[in-house]
Amino acid sequence: MLFFLMGGPSDGPPGGGEDFFFLFFIIFAIFWLLVFRPQRKQEKERKAMMDNLKKGDQVTTTGGIIGKVVSVKDNKVVLKIDESSNNSKVTFVRSAIAYVHPKEKKQK
Repeated sequence: MLFFLMGGPSDGPPGGGEDFFFLFFIIFAIFWLLVFRPQRKQEKERKAMMDNLKKGDQVTTTGGIIGKVVSVKDNKVVLKIDESSNNSKVTFVRSAIAYVHPKEKKQK
């Protein structure tokens, strides 16, 4: 009786190769839309931010230091981090800048 429930031998060759490739393509497309595309967009935005870095911008470093850009050279950025007593300046590599604060618009 158990053999009856299992069914007999199949008549045709095993197939389904097209279904596998279609499913693989769908999974890859979803992965692309959810992972790769947003990551590339973030990289472009970060590169644009680094290219537009200029004197006077207020930035935050990856270490959490907030300062004002004094000078920007090839791969180095000099930040003024203390304005009260002795105007301390620190040099960072450009990749250590995590965020550029938006400029505040002055109201008339």
